[in-house]
Amino acid sequence: MIHRAMVGGWRSWSLAGSLAWSLAAAPLPAQVPAAPPDGKVRRDLLVITLDTTRRDFLGCYGREPSRTLNLDYLARRSVVFEDAVTTVPVTLPSHASLFTGLYPTTHGVRYNSGYKLPDEARTLAELLREVGYATRAEVAAYVLDPIFGLAQGFDRYRAPPRAVSRPGAPAKEEELPAAAIVDRLLEDVAELAPAGGPPDGSRKPFFLWGHFYDPHLPYAAKSPPKIDADQARDPQQVARALYEAELADVDAELGRLFRELAARQLMDQLVVLVVADHGEGLGDGLEQAHGFFLFDATVRIPMILRHPALPAMQVKVPASLIDMTPTLLTVLGVDAAAERFDGLDLLPWISDAERPAPERALMLESMYAWLNFGWAPQFGCTLGPLKYLRSVQEELYDRLADPAEAKNLFSPGEPRAAALARRLQEHLAKASPLASSATATLSEADKRRLEALGYAAGGGSTELPEEWSSLPDPYQKIAAYERMNAAVSAAAQQGLDATVAALRAAVAEDPRSAPLHEQIGLMLSAAPQRHAEAAAAFDAALAIDPRRARSWFGRAQCAQLAADAARAQAAQARTAGGPAAAKPFVEAERKELDHAELALRRALDCDPDYPDALAALSRQLAVRAERLLQRKENAAAIPLVREAVELLARLTVVLPSNTPEWADASARRVQLQRALDSLTRGG
Repeated sequence: MIHRAMVGGWRSWSLAGSLAWSLAAAPLPAQVPAAPPDGKVRRDLLVITLDTTRRDFLGCYGREPSRTLNLDYLARRSVVFEDAVTTVPVTLPSHASLFTGLYPTTHGVRYNSGYKLPDEARTLAELLREVGYATRAEVAAYVLDPIFGLAQGFDRYRAPPRAVSRPGAPAKEEELPAAAIVDRLLEDVAELAPAGGPPDGSRKPFFLWGHFYDPHLPYAAKSPPKIDADQARDPQQVARALYEAELADVDAELGRLFRELAARQLMDQLVVLVVADHGEGLGDGLEQAHGFFLFDATVRIPMILRHPALPAMQVKVPASLIDMTPTLLTVLGVDAAAERFDGLDLLPWISDAERPAPERALMLESMYAWLNFGWAPQFGCTLGPLKYLRSVQEELYDRLADPAEAKNLFSPGEPRAAALARRLQEHLAKASPLASSATATLSEADKRRLEALGYAAGGGSTELPEEWSSLPDPYQKIAAYERMNAAVSAAAQQGLDATVAALRAAVAEDPRSAPLHEQIGLMLSAAPQRHAEAAAAFDAALAIDPRRARSWFGRAQCAQLAADAARAQAAQARTAGGPAAAKPFVEAERKELDHAELALRRALDCDPDYPDALAALSRQLAVRAERLLQRKENAAAIPLVREAVELLARLTVVLPSNTPEWADASARRVQLQRALDSLTRGG
C-alpha cells in the first residue's frame, strides 16, 4: 500500500514545476504512452539504482514513520510495483540483469569478483545510444567499476578511482557518497541539456544512470541517529537505526536532484525508474548483510516507474529486474523486437490492471556461498505467493500467509514444491551464458577494495560440481561466517591479537573452512614479524582447498619476507664471522625464494591473469637472472629473462592502460627485452 507523503512535496520546487507535476500525475485515458517513430524526439530517461535497499524501509511501501519523504512523493505520482524481485542479491550480477533483461544464467555474471559482462551482451545504454541518446553513468562504488563490463554503451562512465596491483597500499575511495553522485548527475544535466526543458530536436535525449551505495555496509550516515540506552543494548536495533539513517541521507540528496531537475523544467517530461539491486538482511533470513540466502529481506525490492503519460497506480503483477529494460524500451518508443530478453515488457499489465498475471516463475540464485567458501549455493523461484528454494535442503514458503518465511512447507512429494522444482531445473538445464569465460581480473588492491565494501573477494573454484547438494550447508556455516565478519570489521578497534583470536575461535568450530584460515593469513601477513604465523595459516587454507590463488600469493609473500630476513641475517653473520658463518642463512634464503617462486606459479595456475602474481614472479626471475649474470652464467640467465619478459607482456594486457602500474610494467618489459636481445647476441 502506498502511504501518504509529506504535504507540499518538495517545498522549494518552482510553482510551475509543481503544478505541471500534479497534472502529470492525474489518471489519463491513454492505454499506453505514444511510441514515436524512429527519428522523432524521445523523452529523457533517469535510472536511479539504490544499492542494498529494503522495500519495507521506504514510506511508500508501508514504513511508519517514513524517512524517505522524497521517494514517497515520487511514488504517489508513479507506477509502484508491489511484488518485484531481484535475480541475485549481489550488486554486479543484479545490475547486469537490470540493464540486459537477462538472468545470470544467460549473461554469465554470477558474482562481484571474477566475472565480467561479456561484450556479446546488449545493454540498455547500447540500445538507446543506437537510436540517438546521449548516455552517461555515475556509479558510487568500485564493485561497478568499468572493468566489470557495465560501461558498454555509455558515452561517459564515471566510478571511484581504481587502485591496481599495489599490495602494500591502502584502498582509497571505495565509494562515493550520495551528495557526490547527485553533484555529478547535475553536472551531466548541465552539459547535456544546458537550456533545460524537454528534447526538442536541438539536443539529444539523454539516458542518465545514478547509482547510490550509501545504505550498504559499513553504515556511516552523515547525520547519525539518536540511539537510546535500550536500543544500544541490542546490536540489531543499532544496525537498523544506522541503516535507516543512511536511507534518509540518500532520500535527502534525491530530493535535491529532483528539485534541480524541476527548476530546469526537465522533471515534468522525464521518465524515471527508481529500483534497488537487492535488499539487506539486518538479522532477517539468518544474515546481517546479503548474498548467501534468497529470503524476501534481500531479494524483494522496491521498483518505482514514473512516466508522465502513465497514471499513478499500484501494480500487483509479479515483476523482476529482468523486466525493466524491455519495459523502458517500450515506454520510450524504441523497437526492440529483434533483441533477446529473459524478461517481459510489463506495459500491458500496467495499462490493464485486470489483465491476468503471466504464468511464469521468477528465478533467483546466489552463488556467493560456493564461490567464496566452497559451501552449497542456493537457487530458487517464486510463483505468485509461493517461493521454492533449493540448496542442501529444499524449502517451500507461502509468502502471503507467512511474510516472514518462517514456516517451511516442503515435504517429499509436496505437489506445489515438485512443480516449482521442475521449473527451476528446466531453467538451470537450459542455461546458455553469452560468454561463460568472460572474467574480470582483480589485483590484491582490488580485492581489498571489495572487502572494504563488505564483499568477500572470492578465491576458490568457479566450476560448480554436479553433486553440489552434498556440499557443506550454508545454514550450518553462517554463524561462523558472521563471527568472522564481525571480527574483521572490528579489527581497528579490537587490535590484531584480539581479531586473530576471534578468527581462531571460529576455526575451532569450523576447522575445514579454507576462507577462515586464509583470513587469518591475510591479517597476520600485514603485521611486522608475523609472516611465519601467516604462512602456517595460508598452508592450512591450501591443504583444504588448493585452488585458492589468493592463499598461494599470500604464501609467496610470506616466503619472500622470510628470504629477506635470512638475507639480512646472512649479512650480519658475514660481517661477524665470515662466509662460513653466513652459509646457513644463504641456504635458508635460497630455499625461501624457491618456495616463493613455486607458490607464485601455483597462484598463476589457479588464476593465469593474477596481476600481483605476474608482477611478483617477473621481478623474482629478473633478480635471479641478475645474480647469474654477476657470476657470468649468461646461458642460465637467458631463459629467466625471457620468461620475465613474457610475464610482463601478460601483465600489460591485464592492467588498465591508463594506470601508473601499466606504464611501469611496460618500461620494465622494454628494459628486459633489450637485455635479452643483448644476451642472445652474445653482447
